[in-house]
Amino acid sequence: MRAATEIARFDADVQRARDAVRPLARQLVPSHEWPFVFFHLRKAGGSTVRRALDDAAKAAKVDSFVACQGGVSCTTWGPSTDHHDGKGPDVIGGHFFAPLVDRWASQRWSTGRHAAFLANATTTNAPACFVLLRQTVPRVKSCWNYRFIQTMGQSLRHKLPGVRSFGNTSAAEIGRTLPRARSNYDEGCNNEAARVLSYHGFDEELLGRLTAGSESSATATAVVAEVLKRLSSCVVGILERCADTETVLRAYLPWLAPHYACENTTLNRGTVEDRKDAVVDADVEDVVLRQNALDEVAYKFGDEMLTLRLAQGQSYLRGAAAHKKGSPK
Repeated sequence: MRAATEIARFDADVQRARDAVRPLARQLVPSHEWPFVFFHLRKAGGSTVRRALDDAAKAAKVDSFVACQGGVSCTTWGPSTDHHDGKGPDVIGGHFFAPLVDRWASQRWSTGRHAAFLANATTTNAPACFVLLRQTVPRVKSCWNYRFIQTMGQSLRHKLPGVRSFGNTSAAEIGRTLPRARSNYDEGCNNEAARVLSYHGFDEELLGRLTAGSESSATATAVVAEVLKRLSSCVVGILERCADTETVLRAYLPWLAPHYACENTTLNRGTVEDRKDAVVDADVEDVVLRQNALDEVAYKFGDEMLTLRLAQGQSYLRGAAAHKKGSPK
């Protein structure tokens, strides 16, 4: 499979990221000194997290700025410091690109404090962010049907003439379309992790071709390094490992965990008529994974991080259980 070769070329980058992973401390509640960010990757179950995040912030009595919640527009692409006495919220979440989040942090703090935020290197090393990942091929399929068909306004149909549902499109046509296709927000479906977690999220042309065989190895390697560094400093959840994701939230983000239930996850199921069977042909899968090799690398690395954090977080869970057992009735 060509996709396997494309993915394997990042093995050294993944190992470097593994070697740089540091333990995370428990964040009992967000604060101005160490706020919380939910990086919402599209078509990965993040809408459920945003609702939970809004509820959790209210319960914790901390200021929040969460897209689609509390009157915040769903088309908000980044947080603002013009909020709550000029200090900015302590909890933010949405389709917020990393550069906008980092700029928000720089406006809140001194240069040294901003550098600590970017390095996730406070004295407690508390987790500053949460990312929920979804398997690459189902995510791309959902994105294709939603972005290129369901939400593509009639006036923009000329941009993608003749596009059919993902399940009814050949591997060759998917391969030709994915690098250039854009939604009505001018966004594609390739390499979503890089869109949100790297400094290249605004370059749709680059994201479309990043691992489609037409971009330099150096550029792709730089983007992978940015994404994996961000993932290694976040609590990572995996949509397909929902129970484990709930557990890791209890370990590291106990203020959020009670408000998130995996069985409540919704994927904004679309209205596009597609093949009823869930099987994706092998040649289609290969094309999608080759063009989204960075996303597949990010997903596998995130899966590793979830397993690692579950093991590392057991002491927090045991401590919380002991505290609860010893509390007066």
